[in-house]
Amino acid sequence: MQILDVGCGVGGSTRRLSHETGCYVTGIDLSDEYIDAAERLTDLLKMQDRVKFEAASALDLPFDDNTFDGAWSIQMNMNVEDKLGWLKEVFRAIKPGGRAVLYEVCGHKNTPVYFPVPWAQDSSMSFLYHQSHFGKLLHRPDSISRSGMTRPICQRRHFHKWQNQRVSQTYRNSEYICWSETTY
Repeated sequence: MQILDVGCGVGGSTRRLSHETGCYVTGIDLSDEYIDAAERLTDLLKMQDRVKFEAASALDLPFDDNTFDGAWSIQMNMNVEDKLGWLKEVFRAIKPGGRAVLYEVCGHKNTPVYFPVPWAQDSSMSFLYHQSHFGKLLHRPDSISRSGMTRPICQRRHFHKWQNQRVSQTYRNSEYICWSETTY
């Protein structure tokens, strides 16, 4: 099984997914420095036969349509202003019958964000959506609707084993599983 990790950073989640499931995983990130570190760490762990990395934008994935059996993205949406473009690209790269797993930080309408935060120095680099807005985006008919996407790539109980954080909202249909956490 071939999985895409969108916004992989230095590849910790990419390697963990491969190790835990036996999948071949390709991680992408905008940062050349992160990709370089991810490749070096992967070489040190001798996982380069199952895990690959590429510097790329989530808005312009360098893969053909229907390349991956599934995709996942962990806490990346707050870095992307064009969330609809990001979701469309992810689902374009997934084969029919695949699924995306998203675990995302969302904003809270009653809590201001005080900068810096882990993903941004200031508001020009932060694009938090409130949970309900993110859920509505996922349910838009023009966003990610594709028939036949029904195979999960991981179960919630396994995901929580890897991400020991409180989940405050779950959106699920046959095409994606999205856990969102409101912390800001």
